[in-house]
Amino acid sequence: MPGIGPIIFFIATIWQLIAAIIAIRQALDYTSTRRAIAVAVIGFIGYAVVTGIVMAIFVSPIIPG
Repeated sequence: MPGIGPIIFFIATIWQLIAAIIAIRQALDYTSTRRAIAVAVIGFIGYAVVTGIVMAIFVSPIIPG
């Protein structure tokens, strides 16, 4: 099942974002979930940019022989 990796990565990423929203709401005592979502999404954008840069540097495409 070689194609399942990206699916698992996507599901784990969404799970991480939801967990971050819940954690931010609880830790910062926000009464509004919208505010927690905004904070989590801003942080997630930074995470996605850094992850994309690291993957672009260290993960090379497979070049057929």
